[in-house]
Amino acid sequence: MKSMKKIICFNLILAAIAILITSLITSCDSKLVSIDGSNPPYDLNIEKTAEGEIKLTWKFNAVADDTISYTVDKRIGTSFWITPYAITENKFFTDYIPTNDTLVYAYRVQAVNSTTSETSEYSQPVAYFSEYTYPQNLIINQISQEQLEITWQDKSIGEEGFAVDKKIGTGNWQNRYRVFPANTTSFVDPADLYQQVYYRIYAFVGDSRTDKLEADYLPSLPAPSDLELQQPDETKIKLLWTDNSEGEDGFMIDRKVGELDWIVDYAQVSGNITSWIDNIDFPCGVFSYRIRAFEGQFISLYSEEATTSVFLNEVGSWETSGEPAEVFISQETNWYSFVADKYYGFTIIDCVNPSELIGMNYNEGGLPDRTQSVFVRDNLAYITTSSGLDEHGQLFIVDLEPVIPFHPFDPPDVLWIVGYCPITANEEDTFIPYDIYLDGDHAYVADGENGLCVIYIASSNPYFIANCQTGGTARNVFVKNDKAYVASKSAGLVVVNVTDPYNPAVEKTYPTTGSTMDVSERDGFLYLADGENGLKIINTFTDETSYINTGGFAVSIYVQGQDRYQEDHVYLIDKENGLYVIDISDPENPYILGSLAMDNEPISISKFFYSSYVFIADNSGMRIVQIAP
Repeated sequence: MKSMKKIICFNLILAAIAILITSLITSCDSKLVSIDGSNPPYDLNIEKTAEGEIKLTWKFNAVADDTISYTVDKRIGTSFWITPYAITENKFFTDYIPTNDTLVYAYRVQAVNSTTSETSEYSQPVAYFSEYTYPQNLIINQISQEQLEITWQDKSIGEEGFAVDKKIGTGNWQNRYRVFPANTTSFVDPADLYQQVYYRIYAFVGDSRTDKLEADYLPSLPAPSDLELQQPDETKIKLLWTDNSEGEDGFMIDRKVGELDWIVDYAQVSGNITSWIDNIDFPCGVFSYRIRAFEGQFISLYSEEATTSVFLNEVGSWETSGEPAEVFISQETNWYSFVADKYYGFTIIDCVNPSELIGMNYNEGGLPDRTQSVFVRDNLAYITTSSGLDEHGQLFIVDLEPVIPFHPFDPPDVLWIVGYCPITANEEDTFIPYDIYLDGDHAYVADGENGLCVIYIASSNPYFIANCQTGGTARNVFVKNDKAYVASKSAGLVVVNVTDPYNPAVEKTYPTTGSTMDVSERDGFLYLADGENGLKIINTFTDETSYINTGGFAVSIYVQGQDRYQEDHVYLIDKENGLYVIDISDPENPYILGSLAMDNEPISISKFFYSSYVFIADNSGMRIVQIAP
């Protein structure tokens, strides 16, 4: 019996050893260490190997590889995981995807024991981020004295989230200072005043991420807000604003006049002050202001800019019946303006009260249907006309004696025409006499493609005496000191010597890259409305040229101080952008003092000497704009 018991015990021991050996062999053949799957693939890596191609590689701890396979899952953008997307026995996998996409392509890998059908946990996911998925426009704004708002643009589709690193001053980076879920584009962070702070942000999936986008900011006092401008009287601008800071020493005020540079720290006020008055010593202009708070050497950002105009506003208007081509007004016309109204003839407007105009239109009584230009002298109006019947242009002389001396306006029923003559000697000519200018006993007419025509007017029967070809299209003429300055569009400015009006001769030409539309001269400087070039200034002593760009198409000009009075301003009309007032106190360094946009298309400008108004003809009538106190 004892022998039999020994045999049984020995057999049981052998069976136990066999079971243990079998178990060990099974364990050695399996890639998985334990059935709970706690041994996933690791060091999963993704890289772009070619355009449209990526490669995954990974590692896995296994005893025998010949019984192991791997499933690769894939997710495109925000879609669900494709499970499995691929199966491989290798520790690498190649996929073909658009490598210039804003979609994020994510992958994860799982090991499978082919013998026991056991599976591991999933690896950490990885993802391919093209350059088009990188976050953009990282902006840091200070929204209060204590808080910063950090914003960015999310350019990826399918990221797991965004991570933000932070550094203050020269300190170390705090990696993953904040982590946010997918689609986040902003957060608020505490602000440490006067300490430079740095942020960098990236999108991520698992251990994969985009490049980092970095920005920095110096938190300071909050900028003032709600800047408002008021005009308590004609020579003052009052500034009001909201103080958003605590503990500031004061506020710095910057000012800009017209197109001049900003005057930084133009004025200062103490802390907690929220208003200030500026005394204006310019006749007119566009004035801009901005404000910053300061504490010691530290300065806040600027407030928003605020802008207002001083004496650049329309005060009166008169709608004419036609389409005005020119307006004329002079010191001797007793506050009457005269408009060449093209198809509707000639319009006289009483402007003695600029805000309550009274006008009369004359489209009958001997004038053809297209009046082009008018010049008034000694109670006589000299009017050039053209006809729609292919007839040559004419000069008409109208007696204004019944009109000019009197206010209120008591217009005659018809015009009293006291003289007329053809613009040229050839009745076959059909040129357009765009402009007329009187000097002494002669009228000088810019006669379109016919150039400059001269007419003798010192008799009751005026008559043509001479012509001078100027090239281009003669649009305007200005005469001074025996020189006729002819604005000739594409031919530029043509200077004609008229010392002998019977024999005018071209003396000099100033070419243009634009379209010379109008001209005036003062103190050796020529001022041109030069089309797309804006204001063109020529120094006749040196022939040096400078420009002021008005942004549109300059068509008409008036230089204060012509002949009789000196002021240092040019009034220029840009048919696209309205009126410009340009300071020429230093003709070699002119600047825009102010501008006024206009609803209609302006075409001509005139002015009383030393008056506070300019008179502008546009495509529907005449406007009066105040430009001085």
